[in-house]
Amino acid sequence: PNTYVVTVTDATGCSGSGNITIAENPLPIVNAGLDTTICTGGSTTLNASGALTYFWDNGLGAGASHSVSPAINTTYTVTGTDANGCTSNSAITTVNVSPPLQIDVTASPNSICPGDLVNLNVDIIQGGGPPYWIYNSNGNILVPPIYILPTSSGPQYLYVKDGCGSVASDSAYITIHSIPDAHFTSDTTSGCQPLTVSFNPSAAQSGESYLWNFGDASNNEISFQMNPVHEFTSSGTFNVSLTVTSSYGCKNTFTVEQMITVFPRPFARFIANPPSASFIKPQIFFSNLSELASFYIWSFGDGDSSSIVNPMHWYSALGSYIVQLIAISAQGCVDTAISSITIRDEYTFYAPSAISPDFDNINDVFFVLGNGISTKNFHLYIFDRWGEIIYETNKYDTEHPEKYGWDGSAKGNAIVPIGSYTWLVKYYDGDHIEHDRSGVVNVIR
Repeated sequence: PNTYVVTVTDATGCSGSGNITIAENPLPIVNAGLDTTICTGGSTTLNASGALTYFWDNGLGAGASHSVSPAINTTYTVTGTDANGCTSNSAITTVNVSPPLQIDVTASPNSICPGDLVNLNVDIIQGGGPPYWIYNSNGNILVPPIYILPTSSGPQYLYVKDGCGSVASDSAYITIHSIPDAHFTSDTTSGCQPLTVSFNPSAAQSGESYLWNFGDASNNEISFQMNPVHEFTSSGTFNVSLTVTSSYGCKNTFTVEQMITVFPRPFARFIANPPSASFIKPQIFFSNLSELASFYIWSFGDGDSSSIVNPMHWYSALGSYIVQLIAISAQGCVDTAISSITIRDEYTFYAPSAISPDFDNINDVFFVLGNGISTKNFHLYIFDRWGEIIYETNKYDTEHPEKYGWDGSAKGNAIVPIGSYTWLVKYYDGDHIEHDRSGVVNVIR
């Protein structure tokens, strides 16, 4: 309390004093309570304390407690009066109304191939706060991260329920691209080794890429061409596959089991025995050493042929001949072998050991004969016992060799006496090889 003193003085100078004591009561302190948040459409109770009576604004009026359900965030002010009639300061409290629940659903990726997983992400905006429940169109509760396996293009819906019970939904559109057609064809499926095959996709589309596997373990087993041509160099049966990737990255693989059959190529080989023969006996035996063959065609180079496995052939003329053997497998695959054989001339030489030049036309002339004696550079000499040339000639007639023979005369005169005479012949054969032949001829009667 405070004491107050007052002094009064009149006109004559007289004065007097008095005092009063005043007790000052404290103002009440009103508490409006803590700020609170309610759900949209919900309510809460405002409670004031610290005074005897209370008065709220916003149309609430008197009273310590009031139930409110504002549609928007609202601040309420309350004042109080105590028993002494003292009025408090103003106290405020705010009731926040949760905003409407909103969600944003996104898909990653939103463009897929059949069988691809998609991650659905949910962004929760505003709302009444947790806890949140996420569920799909079937009512199944989902827990992030959320992965789905779409089967068709279209929107994928998700629903979220917040702590206030509000539900919001959103969708993400997912496009499922079709897988490309990986079927293919070839211009042939079987043949002889080596086999060249052309491949073509059945339904090629712009922007596609291709991966071929020909299954033969060769250096060029793989191809990235749209229409490849592949040579199968090994025999066997091969699986061929094609992987097609669309412009959207969708892949499809198609495999044809045992698509290509490559028949083994036969191996043609033979030996000619002998490889060179005389025209006296122009007989050649052929030994067939071929492998993987069932049929044979021989061409002997002289216009004659045979299908015997191991033939024998007679040649009728001199010369070199190219012999060809075509070996054919049961599947019709062929291989060819060639070899050269020669039918050579046979060079012979004969000289008589005696003549009887008695003019009876029987063994009257000494001459040499044979096959392959050239008429060029031919010389025949006859010597007597002292080594003197008594006859010589450089002429020779292959059709009539006796024509230029020695008639037994000495230098064209009288017939020589009975006895032994030496002869010498120089000649070249058909291969231009020089020969010297000599011997003794006896002149008899």
